[in-house]
Amino acid sequence: MRAALLGLAGFLLLGACATQSVDDAKAEVRNQDTVIKELRARNEDLLAQNKLLDTELSATRAEVARLKADRSASQMMGDVAERLKQLEAELGKSGEMQFKARGDGIAVEVAETMLFESGKSTLKPSGIKLLKVLAAKIADMPGDIRVEGHTDNQPVKVHAKEYPLGNLQLSGSRGLAVADALISHGGLASVRVSYAGYGEFRPVAENDSANGRSRNRRVEIVILKPTAGK
Repeated sequence: MRAALLGLAGFLLLGACATQSVDDAKAEVRNQDTVIKELRARNEDLLAQNKLLDTELSATRAEVARLKADRSASQMMGDVAERLKQLEAELGKSGEMQFKARGDGIAVEVAETMLFESGKSTLKPSGIKLLKVLAAKIADMPGDIRVEGHTDNQPVKVHAKEYPLGNLQLSGSRGLAVADALISHGGLASVRVSYAGYGEFRPVAENDSANGRSRNRRVEIVILKPTAGK
């Protein structure tokens, strides 16, 4: 009887130990699951931080490139301005040619009378000479060049058959003529030079007076700010 009781007690003890072992194992698994979840969450946080840092690094690099381009552009604009002052002095045409800073670069504004006969888009010989001198001044400058033609708001009359589309066509033809002269006579690389015609739509003065209309009839040769990578 005693032996039986001892046996039963041993059996019960073994069962309790087994139950405790199972509980411990389950608790350990739960702990491991918790640790795994925490590690996964931490890994996701690190990945998000890494992505944010990559984004900030790219933004910083872009800003550095922009600042370098702006500094280069500012230096270039100062050099251009100085050369154009010399050119204006050499030509002795005060008021008919001037330069002005713009957001996209610096523009050489040339009055219609220095380049064309009224209502025409064929360059005068003196206009070609001027453009050759100008091209020599800006040939080694970085940045592209855009030639912009402008007119007043008066309809094209005398030469209306040549320009059936009016001022917009006339201004574009003048822009093209100047761009071509800068390339063919001035030696500028054709890949650097483009042109546009704005007609009467970008005036610099009111068109309600002869003086204002005269100021609006112009060509602007824009030395564009160099962009990053150029």
